[in-house]
Amino acid sequence: LPEHWAENQRRTYCQALFGRALSWWHMGDVSAALADARRLLRLNPADHQGVRFLIPMLMQLLDDQQGAAEYYTAYAEKYPKDFGEPGFFFGWAYTLGREGDEEGAAARYRTAVLRNIYVAPLLLELPEPPGDLWLPHERAEPEYAAEFCDSFGTLWDREPAERRLLRETLEATADRLATIIAHRRRMADQQDQRYLPDHDEEWKKLIEEDRALCEE
Repeated sequence: LPEHWAENQRRTYCQALFGRALSWWHMGDVSAALADARRLLRLNPADHQGVRFLIPMLMQLLDDQQGAAEYYTAYAEKYPKDFGEPGFFFGWAYTLGREGDEEGAAARYRTAVLRNIYVAPLLLELPEPPGDLWLPHERAEPEYAAEFCDSFGTLWDREPAERRLLRETLEATADRLATIIAHRRRMADQQDQRYLPDHDEEWKKLIEEDRALCEE
């Protein structure tokens, strides 16, 4: 089955299946979208398209709490060194919270908040961080946060306990977030100053510092 992505015609099939899953989802048929997404992950376990991050969120939209909990447990074993989408960690925290594991949920929320500083304020309808900061990748951008909240924000709307836990986590990380914002504002100011001596070395240090700030 892994050859599906290596062989051109089968890769095209995988791409079409992913497109159909998204189409079902945007048409409101979440069950059909989930079925296609799960089939796609079976066909291509290496998951070059990132469908593994979508599956548990679709389960939660269907209120399949047990299925989502089992999925996250299996995910941790199957993809131990995975990148992890910020939204995926928000969904994981949400699932753990609903399972009654507030400590585990808070830990996942901290990871999620540090990977995209815009999602939590949007979910909680709080003032957002500045949008003119340097950002490490597109998953850290405000646009990613807006898309995630448009797609899955209703989950937090219907679970007041999860909003409370997310708010508490956000408050607990406020000092770290303030440091990250200040650091990224500095990086935004310096990223185009390539004419300065030792710019490349200084820039590498700034990136490493940002990475350290966002680590648990």
